[in-house]
Amino acid sequence: MSNGVGHAVTRACASAAIRIFTPLVRMFLRHGIPYKTAADWLRWCYVDVATREFPIPGRKQSKSRVAVITGLTRVDVDRLQKMAPPYEASRYQEYQRAAKVLSGWARDEEFRGSDGKPRRLPFDGDSSFSALVERFSGGTPPRAVLDELVRVRAVRRCDDGSVELISPQYVPVSGQDSLDHMDILGHAGGALVATIAHNTDPDCVETRLQGQAFNDKIPASALAEVAAHIKQRGRELVFEIDDYLYQCARADSGDGEPTVEAGLGVYFFANPPPADGE
Repeated sequence: MSNGVGHAVTRACASAAIRIFTPLVRMFLRHGIPYKTAADWLRWCYVDVATREFPIPGRKQSKSRVAVITGLTRVDVDRLQKMAPPYEASRYQEYQRAAKVLSGWARDEEFRGSDGKPRRLPFDGDSSFSALVERFSGGTPPRAVLDELVRVRAVRRCDDGSVELISPQYVPVSGQDSLDHMDILGHAGGALVATIAHNTDPDCVETRLQGQAFNDKIPASALAEVAAHIKQRGRELVFEIDDYLYQCARADSGDGEPTVEAGLGVYFFANPPPADGE
């Protein structure tokens, strides 16, 4: 790679990194995460990715090679390779289980009324909330799932003990447990960046869907109307895709066939105009 091309790539990577890091740093500072902690996470990721994905073909990855391609010392590489991942997977698993219950309630005919809408469910018995949880989140105590869905205001307990669906999507309410928002950031943000990384890989054989619709000439007075329109159309698309994925998915039949996670991410964004002098 020539020097000019190399500098251009570095500048492009720097621009992308700053755009990604800025909202991350904002969230980290909001939650009291200092630079050193975040830097440790980044070092761990460098070593993990270099170890798993960048060996010389036909040879086992060595600590020396990881040190060379990451710029870290062999001592750091050895320490980081022995370190457990600096995260817990259980929170995201809880998010997945809750989301599957909500989606199943909205999609499965057994839990819908004659009008096709999700019906109010008794807590126990046939075609109940407990049966719903068993079907879509087997092994999880129904009471724990109910408490979580009430907490994020996706369902409500009725006076007669039944449960009513309020929203078929698991979206934590602003101001509640920030761990929920971190889980969604990690999954949704990671999925978007992974898609772009896949599409820009020189060895990529088939690209994944990656699109964006935007216009930088939207009058500020029209923003609320634009946001409402995109929100409605986006929800309709998400529900349609969710229904399709539900039809494609299968229960674990124990036949040994591996399963994968696949889907579509939809989000709205609005960037403020640049400050004077920018």
